[in-house]
Amino acid sequence: VIEGKPTSSFSFVFGNFTWQAAKKDAESKGGHLATVTSPEEQQRLDQLIMSKNRDAWIGAEQKNGDWQWVTGETWCYDNFDDHEPNGGDLENHMNIWGINGKWNDFRDYYKMSYVLERTFVRVGIENPPCGKRFALMVSTDLKNWEIAKDINGKKCMEAFASNSNTDGVCLWWNLPKHKKAFYRMSR
Repeated sequence: VIEGKPTSSFSFVFGNFTWQAAKKDAESKGGHLATVTSPEEQQRLDQLIMSKNRDAWIGAEQKNGDWQWVTGETWCYDNFDDHEPNGGDLENHMNIWGINGKWNDFRDYYKMSYVLERTFVRVGIENPPCGKRFALMVSTDLKNWEIAKDINGKKCMEAFASNSNTDGVCLWWNLPKHKKAFYRMSR
């Protein structure tokens, strides 16, 4: 098994969320409000946000006068719009403008869409045998993941048997509960 470097994906979630509600919804989806820690991430986010042309919450909040990412990542990059942040202690949450990708401090009670960020690791099989299909079973308690209930892989093998006569290879991945990563299989 070859495990790749963790990376992330951004998704635009339409709706009418306060910042707190957006944060909770993102976490229920196995991710978090988007964090932007480099110009490269900002460029990826710009492509998404400007294609929607809608404002959205991102994962920054102001605590004791300092801006912080919801993930605890170091604050080493910003993309504030001109004259921002300007709300002092009244505007403690961050949104991104859909028209230009710039950041703005905003009050929590405004409602808008948000950008969801999920971390994943690409997983591949080194020298896969011909004619084999692969499944990755992830063991964790996160709601959005398929829970593998049989450590011997019985559930996985039953899935192959019910779909075709092709043999399958099941990989068992026991992911610690504190890690939030989506695993994608590549072949």
